Amino acid sequence: MIVHVVLNSHLAPIWLWNLEQGLAATRALRNPVRTPPAPVASWRDIVLGRDGMTLEKSRRVAVFLPQVAPERGWDLATTLTHLSLKAGLPEGAWRSGATFETFRAEVFHE
Repeated sequence: MIVHVVLNSHLAPIWLWNLEQGLAATRALRNPVRTPPAPVASWRDIVLGRDGMTLEKSRRVAVFLPQVAPERGWDLATTLTHLSLKAGLPEGAWRSGATFETFRAEVFHE
């Protein structure tokens, strides 16, 4: 599985490989030039399964694609806990002082 996300200038493209699954999939942002990630007022505005998300706090950033939480069976709080850990922050860092952006992605399977 190949995952490629281009979010904005402070996040480099992200490539992930998962050869065990035997799937070839490319996930690309919908109209990345015209619809960049948009800030959300609150983490409560994130819709799992629809929104990809970024978390930024203390100059640390992490990103999950829209399908991450549903594939793992996570609720929003669990997802944000894992996103905090991915950013190198403590588990509950998302609860205070973090900013969030959301984006949409499309999944293509061969």
